[in-house]
Amino acid sequence: MGINFDMNPNTTMETTIKAHLPPVHPDPIFINSLRSKLNSPNQTILDSHKQSNVIWLILLGMITGLLIVWLIAGLRKLLRNSN
Repeated sequence: MGINFDMNPNTTMETTIKAHLPPVHPDPIFINSLRSKLNSPNQTILDSHKQSNVIWLILLGMITGLLIVWLIAGLRKLLRNSN
């Protein structure tokens, strides 16, 4: 009961598929809602929190870097004084 895809040039793949598969009848409500969504302009909302998050992240990175430099300088000073 398999589908026979013969290489006969008179029989195209489309007619073979149409003969073996039932036609699709999409839901008209879905089609109409899709049509209205595609035809209406999309409202774009910009998230202002992303920009402030980036600023906070950069500030946190700078503070962390300064803290690491301060700790390394303190450790060097402590090691020099102990020798």
